[in-house]
Amino acid sequence: MALNTLSSNFSSDVSLYIAKKTLMIALKEMALYQLCDKAQMPHNNGRTFQYTRYERVVLPQSTLSEGVTPGDTSMSISIVTAVMDQWGAVIPLSDVAIDSVNHPVLQKAIELAAYQAKETVDREICLVMLAGTNVFYPNAITARGSLTTSDKLDSGSIGKVVANLRYKGARPMDGSFLVGVVDPYSEEDLIASSAFLNAAQYSNIKVLMNQEIGEWKGVRWVRSNTLPSIGLATGASAATAGTAGGSLANATAYYFKLAVVNPNTGHEEFMTAQFTATTGASDEAIDVTVPALPSGAVAGSTFRLYMGSTSGTLYLKASGIAASSTYNVLTNPTSGNLAQAAAPSGVRVHFAFIMGKEAISCVELNKIQSYLTPSAPSDSDPLVQRRKVGWKCDFKAVICNQDYLARLEHYTTNGANP
Repeated sequence: MALNTLSSNFSSDVSLYIAKKTLMIALKEMALYQLCDKAQMPHNNGRTFQYTRYERVVLPQSTLSEGVTPGDTSMSISIVTAVMDQWGAVIPLSDVAIDSVNHPVLQKAIELAAYQAKETVDREICLVMLAGTNVFYPNAITARGSLTTSDKLDSGSIGKVVANLRYKGARPMDGSFLVGVVDPYSEEDLIASSAFLNAAQYSNIKVLMNQEIGEWKGVRWVRSNTLPSIGLATGASAATAGTAGGSLANATAYYFKLAVVNPNTGHEEFMTAQFTATTGASDEAIDVTVPALPSGAVAGSTFRLYMGSTSGTLYLKASGIAASSTYNVLTNPTSGNLAQAAAPSGVRVHFAFIMGKEAISCVELNKIQSYLTPSAPSDSDPLVQRRKVGWKCDFKAVICNQDYLARLEHYTTNGANP
Protein backbone atom coordinates (compact mmCIF):
# COMPACT_ATOMS: atom_id res chain seq x y z
CA MET A 1 0.00 0.00 0.00
CA ALA A 2 1.39 3.40 -0.99
CA LEU A 3 2.20 5.74 1.87
CA ASN A 4 0.43 9.09 1.79
CA THR A 5 3.16 11.72 2.38
CA LEU A 6 3.19 15.45 2.84
CA SER A 7 5.31 16.11 -0.21
CA SER A 8 3.31 13.89 -2.60
CA ASN A 9 -0.27 14.19 -1.33
CA PHE A 10 -0.82 17.18 0.93
CA SER A 11 1.65 19.93 -0.02
CA SER A 12 -1.08 22.19 -1.44
CA ASP A 13 -2.96 22.09 1.88
CA VAL A 14 -0.10 23.34 4.06
CA SER A 15 -0.12 26.89 5.40
CA LEU A 16 2.95 29.15 5.33
CA TYR A 17 3.80 30.89 8.57
CA ILE A 18 5.53 34.24 8.06
CA ALA A 19 7.38 35.57 11.07
CA LYS A 20 6.37 39.02 12.28
CA LYS A 21 10.00 39.92 12.73
CA THR A 22 11.91 40.89 9.59
CA LEU A 23 15.61 40.12 9.25
CA MET A 24 18.20 42.86 9.53
CA ILE A 25 19.81 44.31 6.44
CA ALA A 26 23.58 44.64 6.15
CA LEU A 27 25.02 47.32 8.43
CA LYS A 28 26.91 50.05 6.61
CA GLU A 29 29.27 52.06 8.80
CA MET A 30 29.30 55.50 7.23
CA ALA A 31 32.17 57.41 8.78
CA LEU A 32 33.12 60.00 6.17
CA TYR A 33 30.45 62.69 6.61
CA GLN A 34 31.42 63.28 10.25
CA LEU A 35 35.03 64.02 9.19
CA CYS A 36 34.04 66.76 6.75
CA ASP A 37 34.05 70.43 7.55
CA LYS A 38 30.42 71.51 7.11
CA ALA A 39 29.25 74.59 5.22
CA GLN A 40 25.74 75.81 4.41
CA MET A 41 25.06 77.24 0.95
CA PRO A 42 22.47 80.02 1.23
CA HIS A 43 19.39 79.73 -0.96
CA ASN A 44 18.91 81.97 -3.99
CA ASN A 45 22.65 82.46 -4.45
CA GLY A 46 23.25 80.18 -7.44
CA ARG A 47 24.81 76.73 -7.11
CA THR A 48 28.52 77.52 -6.78
CA PHE A 49 30.01 77.89 -3.31
CA GLN A 50 33.44 79.50 -2.91
CA TYR A 51 36.01 79.11 -0.16
CA THR A 52 38.85 81.62 0.07
CA ARG A 53 42.17 80.87 1.74
CA TYR A 54 44.75 83.58 2.41
CA GLU A 55 48.15 82.00 1.85
CA ARG A 56 51.15 82.57 4.08
CA VAL A 57 53.32 85.53 3.18
CA VAL A 58 57.04 85.05 2.51
CA LEU A 59 59.51 85.70 5.31
CA PRO A 60 62.07 88.53 5.05
CA GLN A 61 65.55 87.32 4.18
CA SER A 62 67.66 90.27 5.24
CA THR A 63 67.81 92.66 8.18
CA LEU A 64 66.49 96.19 8.02
CA SER A 65 68.82 99.03 7.12
CA GLU A 66 68.61 102.01 9.39
CA GLY A 67 66.08 104.54 8.10
CA VAL A 68 65.25 102.49 4.99
CA THR A 69 61.72 101.16 4.43
CA PRO A 70 61.79 97.47 3.38
CA GLY A 71 60.31 96.25 0.11
CA ASP A 72 56.61 95.44 -0.08
CA THR A 73 55.32 92.00 0.90
CA SER A 74 52.74 90.56 -1.49
CA MET A 75 49.60 88.77 -0.33
CA SER A 76 47.91 85.95 -2.26
CA ILE A 77 44.75 83.92 -1.99
CA SER A 78 43.62 80.49 -3.18
CA ILE A 79 40.06 79.74 -4.27
CA VAL A 80 38.21 76.44 -3.77
CA THR A 81 34.78 76.03 -5.34
CA ALA A 82 32.02 73.47 -4.94
CA VAL A 83 29.18 73.21 -7.48
CA MET A 84 26.06 71.67 -5.99
CA ASP A 85 24.85 68.25 -7.18
CA GLN A 86 21.28 67.14 -6.59
CA TRP A 87 20.65 63.53 -5.65
CA GLY A 88 17.43 61.72 -4.90
CA ALA A 89 15.37 58.55 -5.36
CA VAL A 90 11.76 57.38 -5.23
CA ILE A 91 10.30 54.05 -4.07
CA PRO A 92 6.73 53.57 -5.45
CA LEU A 93 4.22 51.22 -3.83
CA SER A 94 0.75 50.18 -4.92
CA ASP A 95 -2.20 50.22 -2.52
CA VAL A 96 -2.60 46.49 -3.10
CA ALA A 97 0.96 45.85 -1.94
CA ILE A 98 0.51 48.06 1.12
CA ASP A 99 -2.76 46.36 2.09
CA SER A 100 -1.73 42.77 1.31
CA VAL A 101 1.87 42.24 2.37
CA ASN A 102 2.27 40.61 5.78
CA HIS A 103 4.73 43.23 7.02
CA PRO A 104 4.38 47.06 7.13
CA VAL A 105 5.85 47.52 3.67
CA LEU A 106 5.36 51.30 3.64
CA GLN A 107 7.33 51.71 6.86
CA LYS A 108 10.04 49.42 5.47
CA ALA A 109 10.25 51.58 2.35
CA ILE A 110 10.73 54.68 4.53
CA GLU A 111 13.53 52.98 6.47
CA LEU A 112 15.29 51.76 3.33
CA ALA A 113 15.06 55.19 1.68
CA ALA A 114 16.77 56.71 4.73
CA TYR A 115 19.65 54.23 4.44
CA GLN A 116 19.86 54.87 0.71
CA ALA A 117 20.14 58.64 1.17
CA LYS A 118 22.91 58.45 3.77
CA GLU A 119 24.87 55.86 1.80
CA THR A 120 24.66 58.00 -1.34
CA VAL A 121 26.14 60.99 0.49
CA ASP A 122 28.88 58.79 1.94
CA ARG A 123 29.75 57.40 -1.49
CA GLU A 124 30.01 60.82 -3.09
CA ILE A 125 32.34 62.01 -0.32
CA CYS A 126 34.43 58.89 -0.83
CA LEU A 127 34.70 59.47 -4.59
CA VAL A 128 35.99 62.99 -4.00
CA MET A 129 38.55 61.68 -1.51
CA LEU A 130 39.67 59.01 -3.99
CA ALA A 131 40.42 61.79 -6.47
CA GLY A 132 42.95 63.35 -4.07
CA THR A 133 46.42 63.84 -5.53
CA ASN A 134 48.47 63.21 -2.35
CA VAL A 135 49.04 59.43 -2.70
CA PHE A 136 51.43 57.15 -0.81
CA TYR A 137 52.40 53.48 -0.88
CA PRO A 138 54.18 51.21 1.60
CA ASN A 139 57.92 50.55 1.43
CA ALA A 140 59.65 51.92 -1.68
CA ILE A 141 56.61 51.56 -3.96
CA THR A 142 55.77 54.63 -6.05
CA ALA A 143 52.78 53.47 -8.13
CA ARG A 144 49.68 51.31 -7.69
CA GLY A 145 50.76 48.90 -10.40
CA SER A 146 53.92 48.03 -8.47
CA LEU A 147 52.20 46.91 -5.25
CA THR A 148 52.98 43.38 -4.09
CA THR A 149 51.64 41.10 -1.37
CA SER A 150 54.39 42.43 0.91
CA ASP A 151 53.10 46.01 0.81
CA LYS A 152 50.72 46.07 3.76
CA LEU A 153 49.60 48.82 6.10
CA ASP A 154 52.33 49.10 8.73
CA SER A 155 54.04 51.50 11.11
CA GLY A 156 56.57 52.67 8.54
CA SER A 157 54.06 53.49 5.82
CA ILE A 158 51.72 55.31 8.20
CA GLY A 159 54.60 57.24 9.74
CA LYS A 160 55.68 58.38 6.27
CA VAL A 161 52.22 59.83 5.60
CA VAL A 162 51.84 61.44 9.02
CA ALA A 163 55.24 63.10 8.69
CA ASN A 164 54.33 64.45 5.25
CA LEU A 165 51.02 65.92 6.43
CA ARG A 166 52.58 67.51 9.49
CA TYR A 167 55.46 68.94 7.47
CA LYS A 168 52.97 70.52 5.06
CA GLY A 169 51.12 72.11 7.97
CA ALA A 170 47.97 70.00 8.20
CA ARG A 171 46.19 71.00 11.38
CA PRO A 172 45.20 68.21 13.79
CA MET A 173 41.58 67.19 14.08
CA ASP A 174 41.76 66.68 17.83
CA GLY A 175 44.55 67.82 20.13
CA SER A 176 47.66 66.72 18.26
CA PHE A 177 45.94 63.89 16.37
CA LEU A 178 45.14 63.51 12.69
CA VAL A 179 42.27 61.20 11.70
CA GLY A 180 42.49 58.08 9.57
CA VAL A 181 39.85 55.89 7.91
CA VAL A 182 40.32 52.22 7.01
CA ASP A 183 38.11 49.33 5.92
CA PRO A 184 37.59 46.30 8.21
CA TYR A 185 40.29 44.28 6.42
CA SER A 186 42.96 46.93 6.95
CA GLU A 187 41.71 47.45 10.50
CA GLU A 188 43.02 43.98 11.33
CA ASP A 189 46.49 45.00 10.15
CA LEU A 190 46.34 48.07 12.39
CA ILE A 191 45.26 46.38 15.60
CA ALA A 192 47.86 43.63 15.16
CA SER A 193 50.50 46.13 16.32
CA SER A 194 51.33 46.01 20.03
CA ALA A 195 51.57 49.82 19.97
CA PHE A 196 47.96 50.24 18.83
CA LEU A 197 45.76 51.80 21.53
CA ASN A 198 42.24 50.42 21.38
CA ALA A 199 39.45 53.00 21.73
CA ALA A 200 38.13 51.07 24.73
CA GLN A 201 41.28 52.10 26.60
CA TYR A 202 40.68 55.81 26.09
CA SER A 203 40.17 58.15 29.00
CA ASN A 204 36.49 58.63 29.82
CA ILE A 205 36.72 62.30 28.96
CA LYS A 206 37.69 61.66 25.33
CA VAL A 207 34.82 62.09 22.87
CA LEU A 208 34.59 59.19 20.44
CA MET A 209 33.80 59.46 16.74
CA ASN A 210 31.40 57.01 15.11
CA GLN A 211 33.16 53.67 14.44
CA GLU A 212 36.36 54.87 16.12
CA ILE A 213 38.69 51.92 16.76
CA GLY A 214 41.76 53.45 18.39
CA GLU A 215 44.99 55.46 18.14
CA TRP A 216 48.28 54.69 16.42
CA LYS A 217 51.17 56.77 15.09
CA GLY A 218 49.52 60.08 15.97
CA VAL A 219 46.27 59.16 14.21
CA ARG A 220 42.81 58.46 15.60
CA TRP A 221 41.48 55.64 13.43
CA VAL A 222 37.91 55.13 12.26
CA ARG A 223 36.46 52.08 10.51
CA SER A 224 34.20 52.23 7.46
CA ASN A 225 32.88 49.29 5.47
CA THR A 226 31.78 51.58 2.64
CA LEU A 227 35.33 52.16 1.36
CA PRO A 228 35.88 50.33 -1.94
CA SER A 229 38.85 48.25 -2.98
CA ILE A 230 39.91 47.42 -6.51
CA GLY A 231 41.25 44.33 -8.27
CA LEU A 232 42.38 43.49 -11.79
CA ALA A 233 39.88 42.35 -14.45
CA THR A 234 41.09 40.48 -17.53
CA GLY A 235 39.75 39.35 -20.89
CA ALA A 236 38.95 42.68 -22.57
CA SER A 237 40.06 43.36 -26.14
CA ALA A 238 39.36 45.64 -29.08
CA ALA A 239 39.31 45.21 -32.83
CA THR A 240 38.95 47.76 -35.60
CA ALA A 241 35.77 47.98 -37.63
CA GLY A 242 34.64 50.07 -40.56
CA THR A 243 31.21 51.00 -39.23
CA ALA A 244 29.67 53.85 -41.20
CA GLY A 245 28.72 56.87 -39.16
CA GLY A 246 31.70 56.74 -36.85
CA SER A 247 34.09 59.68 -36.47
CA LEU A 248 37.28 58.04 -35.23
CA ALA A 249 40.42 59.12 -37.05
CA ASN A 250 41.85 56.74 -39.63
CA ALA A 251 45.09 54.90 -38.90
CA THR A 252 45.12 56.11 -35.30
CA ALA A 253 45.84 54.29 -32.03
CA TYR A 254 43.15 54.43 -29.33
CA TYR A 255 43.49 53.29 -25.73
CA PHE A 256 40.86 51.67 -23.52
CA LYS A 257 40.07 50.44 -20.01
CA LEU A 258 36.99 48.72 -18.63
CA ALA A 259 35.85 49.08 -15.02
CA VAL A 260 33.42 46.78 -13.19
CA VAL A 261 30.82 48.76 -11.23
CA ASN A 262 29.08 47.33 -8.16
CA PRO A 263 25.33 47.95 -8.71
CA ASN A 264 24.70 48.24 -4.97
CA THR A 265 27.23 51.00 -4.30
CA GLY A 266 28.23 52.58 -7.61
CA HIS A 267 31.91 52.01 -6.82
CA GLU A 268 34.36 50.58 -9.34
CA GLU A 269 35.68 47.32 -7.89
CA PHE A 270 37.70 45.91 -10.80
CA MET A 271 39.65 47.60 -13.60
CA THR A 272 41.32 46.13 -16.66
CA ALA A 273 44.81 47.04 -17.71
CA GLN A 274 44.98 49.46 -20.62
CA PHE A 275 44.48 47.83 -24.03
CA THR A 276 44.72 49.32 -27.50
CA ALA A 277 43.38 49.20 -31.04
CA THR A 278 44.55 51.04 -34.15
CA THR A 279 42.09 52.00 -36.84
CA GLY A 280 42.90 51.08 -40.40
CA ALA A 281 43.16 53.42 -43.36
CA SER A 282 39.37 53.62 -43.73
CA ASP A 283 38.09 52.55 -40.29
CA GLU A 284 35.65 54.84 -38.49
CA ALA A 285 34.85 52.74 -35.40
CA ILE A 286 36.23 50.16 -32.98
CA ASP A 287 34.48 47.15 -31.44
CA VAL A 288 35.35 46.51 -27.80
CA THR A 289 34.88 42.98 -26.50
CA VAL A 290 33.56 43.15 -22.94
CA PRO A 291 34.58 40.13 -20.82
CA ALA A 292 32.51 38.11 -18.36
CA LEU A 293 32.35 39.42 -14.80
CA PRO A 294 35.48 38.53 -12.84
CA SER A 295 35.30 36.14 -9.91
CA GLY A 296 34.21 38.07 -6.83
CA ALA A 297 32.15 40.67 -8.70
CA VAL A 298 28.62 41.24 -7.45
CA ALA A 299 25.88 39.72 -9.61
CA GLY A 300 24.33 42.38 -11.81
CA SER A 301 27.54 44.42 -12.04
CA THR A 302 28.05 46.35 -15.25
CA PHE A 303 31.05 47.86 -17.02
CA ARG A 304 32.22 51.40 -17.64
CA LEU A 305 34.33 52.05 -20.72
CA TYR A 306 37.14 54.61 -20.65
CA MET A 307 38.85 55.73 -23.84
CA GLY A 308 41.38 58.18 -25.18
CA SER A 309 43.83 58.90 -27.98
CA THR A 310 46.68 59.43 -25.51
CA SER A 311 48.05 56.56 -23.45
CA GLY A 312 47.22 56.97 -19.76
CA THR A 313 44.64 59.73 -20.30
CA LEU A 314 41.35 57.90 -20.73
CA TYR A 315 37.97 59.60 -20.30
CA LEU A 316 34.65 57.97 -19.46
CA LYS A 317 32.96 56.91 -22.70
CA ALA A 318 29.99 54.81 -21.61
CA SER A 319 28.38 53.25 -18.51
CA GLY A 320 26.02 50.36 -17.86
CA ILE A 321 27.58 48.03 -20.45
CA ALA A 322 26.58 44.39 -19.99
CA ALA A 323 29.15 41.69 -19.34
CA SER A 324 30.07 39.36 -22.24
CA SER A 325 28.93 41.85 -24.86
CA THR A 326 30.40 43.94 -27.67
CA TYR A 327 30.39 47.72 -27.52
CA ASN A 328 30.73 49.65 -30.77
CA VAL A 329 32.76 52.85 -30.30
CA LEU A 330 31.97 55.61 -32.82
CA THR A 331 33.41 58.72 -31.14
CA ASN A 332 36.32 59.57 -28.87
CA PRO A 333 35.64 61.52 -25.61
CA THR A 334 38.01 64.39 -24.88
CA SER A 335 36.91 65.38 -21.37
CA GLY A 336 35.13 64.03 -18.32
CA ASN A 337 35.98 61.57 -15.56
CA LEU A 338 39.37 59.90 -15.90
CA ALA A 339 40.06 56.18 -15.53
CA GLN A 340 41.90 55.13 -12.40
CA ALA A 341 45.00 52.97 -12.45
CA ALA A 342 44.59 49.20 -12.64
CA ALA A 343 45.61 46.96 -9.77
CA PRO A 344 48.54 44.58 -10.32
CA SER A 345 47.85 40.91 -10.93
CA GLY A 346 47.19 38.98 -7.73
CA VAL A 347 46.85 42.09 -5.55
CA ARG A 348 43.59 43.71 -4.49
CA VAL A 349 44.29 47.33 -3.62
CA HIS A 350 42.78 48.77 -0.43
CA PHE A 351 42.67 52.44 0.59
CA ALA A 352 43.41 54.19 3.87
CA PHE A 353 42.85 57.93 4.27
CA ILE A 354 44.66 60.18 6.73
CA MET A 355 43.62 63.80 7.06
CA GLY A 356 43.86 66.97 9.04
CA LYS A 357 41.24 69.57 9.87
CA GLU A 358 39.50 71.19 6.88
CA ALA A 359 41.01 68.65 4.49
CA ILE A 360 37.60 68.08 2.96
CA SER A 361 34.33 69.95 3.21
CA CYS A 362 30.72 68.99 2.61
CA VAL A 363 28.79 72.00 1.33
CA GLU A 364 25.02 71.63 1.60
CA LEU A 365 22.38 73.70 -0.13
CA ASN A 366 19.63 71.37 1.07
CA LYS A 367 20.23 68.65 3.61
CA ILE A 368 18.56 65.28 3.07
CA GLN A 369 14.80 65.84 2.88
CA SER A 370 12.32 62.94 2.97
CA TYR A 371 8.94 62.82 1.22
CA LEU A 372 5.82 60.64 1.41
CA THR A 373 2.88 61.21 -0.89
CA PRO A 374 -0.40 61.49 1.06
CA SER A 375 -3.07 58.83 1.22
CA ALA A 376 -5.63 61.08 -0.43
CA PRO A 377 -7.21 61.33 -3.88
CA SER A 378 -5.59 63.64 -6.41
CA ASP A 379 -6.06 64.46 -10.07
CA SER A 380 -3.22 62.08 -11.05
CA ASP A 381 -4.28 59.34 -8.60
CA PRO A 382 -8.05 59.71 -8.00
CA LEU A 383 -8.41 56.22 -6.49
CA VAL A 384 -5.37 56.47 -4.19
CA GLN A 385 -3.74 53.46 -5.82
CA ARG A 386 -0.17 54.63 -5.26
CA ARG A 387 2.06 55.87 -2.45
CA LYS A 388 5.60 57.04 -3.03
CA VAL A 389 8.50 57.36 -0.62
CA GLY A 390 11.37 59.58 -1.68
CA TRP A 391 14.27 61.79 -0.70
CA LYS A 392 16.53 64.40 -2.22
CA CYS A 393 19.43 66.62 -1.25
CA ASP A 394 21.71 69.24 -2.81
CA PHE A 395 25.34 69.05 -1.72
CA LYS A 396 28.92 68.70 -2.88
CA ALA A 397 32.03 67.39 -1.21
CA VAL A 398 35.24 69.19 -2.08
CA ILE A 399 38.90 68.84 -1.09
CA CYS A 400 39.85 72.15 0.50
CA ASN A 401 43.59 71.51 0.57
CA GLN A 402 45.34 68.58 -1.13
CA ASP A 403 48.20 68.90 1.38
CA TYR A 404 45.89 68.06 4.27
CA LEU A 405 44.55 64.77 2.84
CA ALA A 406 46.55 61.68 1.95
CA ARG A 407 45.60 58.32 0.50
CA LEU A 408 47.67 55.28 1.41
CA GLU A 409 47.16 52.44 -1.06
CA HIS A 410 48.14 48.99 0.15
CA TYR A 411 47.58 45.24 0.20
CA THR A 412 46.00 43.26 3.01
CA THR A 413 46.03 39.52 3.61
CA ASN A 414 42.71 39.78 5.46
CA GLY A 415 40.49 40.54 2.48
CA ALA A 416 39.51 38.60 -0.60
CA ASN A 417 42.25 38.91 -3.19
CA PRO A 418 42.31 37.86 -6.85
